[in-house]
Amino acid sequence: MVLAAGPAADGGRSARLKDPRGTAFSVWQALEQPPTGAGTLPKAAAGAPLPGSLGWFEIGTADLEASKTFYAGAFAWTYVHDTGVTTRPYFAAITPGDQRGSGGLADTSKAQGVKDYAAPQFATPDVPAAVAKAEKLGATVEAGPETTAYGLTFARLTDPRGIRFLLFSLPPQVPQG
Repeated sequence: MVLAAGPAADGGRSARLKDPRGTAFSVWQALEQPPTGAGTLPKAAAGAPLPGSLGWFEIGTADLEASKTFYAGAFAWTYVHDTGVTTRPYFAAITPGDQRGSGGLADTSKAQGVKDYAAPQFATPDVPAAVAKAEKLGATVEAGPETTAYGLTFARLTDPRGIRFLLFSLPPQVPQG
């Protein structure tokens, strides 16, 4: 354990841990009865994430099978191979009771100089424009922008302090007809 369980910003509880490969991650438990009134956090919005919001997470690992086994045991995750990502094996992590997942595991075993990581992914309507803006503010591009076979665009960057994050935009909606 890196940081013992304690109060979270929303009144719940959180703790910071490390997996067997040393990648830090946090766990969080919501309050059973969220507070109401002034100073309380709003409920999360349903549907697609808003621009600038946290919309996904990614765990990059050089030992994909060990990481999949650990998180399946710790959180009962199951995995769906995302064949739309063609540059490396990628698996969406599906939590019990969920149907789409909220994050994924990326195989970094063949990437030169990439250490294991856990990183937030932020939604943006235009990944190339957001990358350009982040670069002007001092970010460094590690990979991308890249577009999956089904149209999701993403890039991996580090901020000026070296903290890794990703940007993504959802695929264009296919007209119903």
